[in-house]
Amino acid sequence: MTDPRPADQPHVTLAIEMSNPSAADERSGPGVALARVHHDASVEVLGEERLAGPRRPDADLLPAIERLVVRAGLTPRSLDRVAVGLGPGGYTSIRIAAAAGQAIAFATGAAAVPVPSAMIAAVAAIDSEPANEAFLVGLASKRGTAWITPFRADGTMGAGELASADRLVELADASGARRLLIDRFAPEAMLTAAARCGLEVHPPRLTAAHAIHASVLLPDAAPGALRPIYPREPEAVTRWRERGRDG
Repeated sequence: MTDPRPADQPHVTLAIEMSNPSAADERSGPGVALARVHHDASVEVLGEERLAGPRRPDADLLPAIERLVVRAGLTPRSLDRVAVGLGPGGYTSIRIAAAAGQAIAFATGAAAVPVPSAMIAAVAAIDSEPANEAFLVGLASKRGTAWITPFRADGTMGAGELASADRLVELADASGARRLLIDRFAPEAMLTAAARCGLEVHPPRLTAAHAIHASVLLPDAAPGALRPIYPREPEAVTRWRERGRDG
């Protein structure tokens, strides 16, 4: 997409991150953020809000965005980019975030930036502990597997995959990882395997502000590019298919 503005004019970026609501703690959780991104890729955060209500944070999504924009003295047309954390994670929360991001981008003319949630967790990890070593990010843990994404020592991301405990060990050996950032639903076998191969285990941190920092590394796209990342078939689809098979 072509940007008609001067190169030295900052971009206003809105970020939506609600891909893993179950991973919320005192440092992270579903939220939105607004920032100016300058031509040197520096980020000036104008505001950030956690979404209210642990059971239905999506109900506060649009009101929180409106509060942020008004507080910053901007209008919806001021937005240049809409960055959305797209998972893997919660099926419903990712769909809501993607749909909201698409609608806002279409309505305002802003570019869309699809952001893998693993990259958000990686940016947060490097920000809090820049250890210059490889690490793994595990999300969407369920039924003995998790979506594992390797990151090299320089922070560049490898290909994610749905992995078992044995595959986790292989990925750790291949990448030279020393840390595993994984959600609280991590399978016990995976935690045992992590300990066996010397991986330090930490929870991932997912915030809208870190989604903006991650979006700086990614290209602009059309709103339709905001598509959820699903590591598995949605549960509702699985049950519907099984009912049909069972008659």
